[in-house]
Amino acid sequence: MAEKNPFLEDAEPTRVSEGGLTGALKAAGRGLYESVPFVGEKKAEEAGLPQPSNFAERLTRRAARNLPYALAASPFVTPAGAALGLMGSTALGQAAEEIGVPESYQPVAEMIGGGLGPGVRGVAGRTLGYTQPALVESSKKAAKAGYELGPSSRAERGMMYGAGPTEESAIRNLDKFTKDAAQRAGNPLQAGKGIDGSWIADTSKKLSNEANRIFSGKSFATTPQFSNDIVNIEREAAGIFGEQGNAVSNLLEKNIQGYRPGGAFTQPKFKAEDLRSAIVDVNERLMGEAPANQKKVLYKLKDSLEKLVEDNFKSLNQPQFVKDYNDWKSNYHSFATIKDLVQRGTGITGAKQIDPAKLKSLVESRTGGNPVINPLYDNLAEFGNILSAKTVAAPNIAQAAYRTITESPLARALGGVFQPSVAKRGSSAAAAAQTMAPATQYTQQKPEQ
Repeated sequence: MAEKNPFLEDAEPTRVSEGGLTGALKAAGRGLYESVPFVGEKKAEEAGLPQPSNFAERLTRRAARNLPYALAASPFVTPAGAALGLMGSTALGQAAEEIGVPESYQPVAEMIGGGLGPGVRGVAGRTLGYTQPALVESSKKAAKAGYELGPSSRAERGMMYGAGPTEESAIRNLDKFTKDAAQRAGNPLQAGKGIDGSWIADTSKKLSNEANRIFSGKSFATTPQFSNDIVNIEREAAGIFGEQGNAVSNLLEKNIQGYRPGGAFTQPKFKAEDLRSAIVDVNERLMGEAPANQKKVLYKLKDSLEKLVEDNFKSLNQPQFVKDYNDWKSNYHSFATIKDLVQRGTGITGAKQIDPAKLKSLVESRTGGNPVINPLYDNLAEFGNILSAKTVAAPNIAQAAYRTITESPLARALGGVFQPSVAKRGSSAAAAAQTMAPATQYTQQKPEQ
């Protein structure tokens, strides 16, 4: 009878999985233990978790081992990129094991597979464009306002047609945008009509009649606040332009300081119609090209004039006129902006629609860089970056077929999932951490035998 080997007799038998669902769960648990650097494998043995006994369990263990690193990287490479990295790392690493690649070389395959996520992210960014947080928030707000926006509208590079996920939705968006702007100018568009010379003339007449009703036959008085505003505005204009002639100083002389038939607005009494004329004059001078600092001063002057009107109506204890005036002021301000856009000749499309991007640029220019004070900005001109009107050449049959395919709901949904955000600071290191994760498995202490 052969002698017993004392070493074999005392050695602890290798734990083998019992298979089935229980085996799969234990394989997953072992993989999570092993994800802990240096001591994970030892801890798995101490927990009594067996080695996997078949392909499914081995794949499950590897996926569980790489999962924590994918989750840690997901905020930086996007969840979709992290998921792709996890799948690639697990698949290539397991394939290497199954074909007999030594354990010490399997991390190389896992690292290559883990780079799939960042790789796809880079390719998607170069083809679809990178999403930008400000544009994403703007697109969400525009969608709530009733505009049709698909995933491609989130980024400037990723926008196919500019104002929507399809050419048809782009047209509907521009129609809605134009109607909303006309509504704010106090003259809604009639069916089938657009922004043109006829609409400008009709709106001008309508607003003029409303102004006559509001201002006619009334006398206004200056206020201490207005007098102080004028002094400050005049000083600011002189500081910017010196003794040179400019629109601000000319406007002050003509309409405010007495060089006109009705006298100065700084006098105790003056006609309300004269103040209304000054407001119209300021809006006219805001048109065209002028330095931003000059327009900024003009805007301050316009605000002071409009505040003087409101204060006078309030002092007359006429709340209805205060409301009517504020409505007229907002409508006229919107109209003057649209009229400026029309006169420039580049802000209206061939279908008589307003180009959102051109309107946004004009609003920023007219306000001296403070667009939020323009009544056309909030929930309208602010969407210029994502509702840009773009001319799309008539496609041939092949191009038309390609666009039809890329505009399908599935294609747009995939674009929304895989289109990456602009990389955050430190995201490259986070992405690298995911690809380096497999190496930790092979630097751990082996359990003592």
